[in-house]
Amino acid sequence: MIEIESFTTPSPKSAFFAELRDLLFTSFESNFTEEDWEHGLGGTHICLRKSGKLISHAAVMPRRLYIEDQVVNSAYLENVATRPDHQHQGFGSKLLQVSSDLIFNQFELGALSSSKKALYRNFGWQDWKGPSFVIHDGHWIRSASEDCGIMVLKTRADISWNSSSRIACEDRSGDAW
Repeated sequence: MIEIESFTTPSPKSAFFAELRDLLFTSFESNFTEEDWEHGLGGTHICLRKSGKLISHAAVMPRRLYIEDQVVNSAYLENVATRPDHQHQGFGSKLLQVSSDLIFNQFELGALSSSKKALYRNFGWQDWKGPSFVIHDGHWIRSASEDCGIMVLKTRADISWNSSSRIACEDRSGDAW
């Protein structure tokens, strides 16, 4: 039986955290850090369970982004993973549909950074074509290595922007994007 649930980050003592850490560190192997873990806490978790076991996860994290000089209340998609033994069976797609719908209805923009873009394109995510920056101590610092990985999801919000514009996020530990 497949169940999809969404909830805000629970108490750190919750049994959910042990299960989620296992899923993420197993799915990403050596490419997942403690900083990556921290980036996925504090927002809305969307989880897919099969027979009670956590199979897929995505975190929708509120994040302020900047397009040129416009502040955009965005959702940043973090910690998207499916257990390796359940990949390519449609579980991630189900999770991304729910996540994308949530972002579409509750935020001005969705954003993510990924090298696996094909999956996201199926749910309306588009490549950002403009230059990327990280804001550190109030200064826009070019992050050219991120340009090819940033994707955005247009939402029902009535804001105007051009995907060739400059986009920036605030700095954070680990990967800023």
